[in-house]
Amino acid sequence: MRLNIVSDANWESRVDLVLNWLSSTSYRQFFSDQDYGDGLCGVSVVLICRDPILKFKRRIRLSKKEKKLYMDIMLPLEGFVNAEAVSRKTMVIDSLLVEVPKIVGEYSIPAFSAERFLVDFAEVFSNLKQQISIEEIERQGQRY
Repeated sequence: MRLNIVSDANWESRVDLVLNWLSSTSYRQFFSDQDYGDGLCGVSVVLICRDPILKFKRRIRLSKKEKKLYMDIMLPLEGFVNAEAVSRKTMVIDSLLVEVPKIVGEYSIPAFSAERFLVDFAEVFSNLKQQISIEEIERQGQRY
């Protein structure tokens, strides 16, 4: 299965740096090696972090023809602009851990093991969240 996470964000949100970090992890490879059935071959997540005045609306679409699920996850621009890198990573991971299972759970997709996918998703992204904490502890230790 293909799991793709991209963004549509104001530059000052620095969501791009979080995506760069995510790209350096092995989450894509892990999910591409998994077989959850041929009912769904891909999930695409777009992290939206735009000025609320633009009134972006959340989009969620299941393409049965392509066998792909597309979803937007809305992130608060104000919260990202003043946040430190560790906080941005944590906010993105937390949003993914909450929103992706909620959206995937809304669909009954034949020949797709949503339960297995969601267990793997929670494990992979919870591990990434732990990695953020370890990186922060190491970074703080280097200050002294």
